Amino acid sequence: MTTQEIYDRAVNYGCSLECTCVDITQNKWDSLMEGHTRANRILVVKAAMIAGILNDEEGRKETRQPWHNPYNHYKTKTHLIYVHPCTEHFIKVNDDERRI
Repeated sequence: MTTQEIYDRAVNYGCSLECTCVDITQNKWDSLMEGHTRANRILVVKAAMIAGILNDEEGRKETRQPWHNPYNHYKTKTHLIYVHPCTEHFIKVNDDERRI
C-alpha cells in the first residue's frame, strides 16, 4: 500500500494518535514498526495535523522548511509514523469498516 493510499484513508475515515515510543514497551514498538517503509514526509505531516499532533502553523512550517525536521517518517499497513524530535508518534489510520 502506498503512502498516498494510507493518507487517503486517514482523510476519508479518520486517524488518531495511538501512542508514542515513550509510552510503550520494546515488544509493542517492534510490532508497530513491523514491515515499515519510508513514507512521503508531506503526507505524514498532513496526517499528523489531522490527528492533532501538529497545529496548522507547525504543519505549514514543517512542510515549507524541510530542514526543520531531519528525521524520516514511516508507514505500515495500519499506521503512519511521524517522527519528531526523535520520538515516534504512531498514527492509527482507520479503515472503511470503522468510519468516524
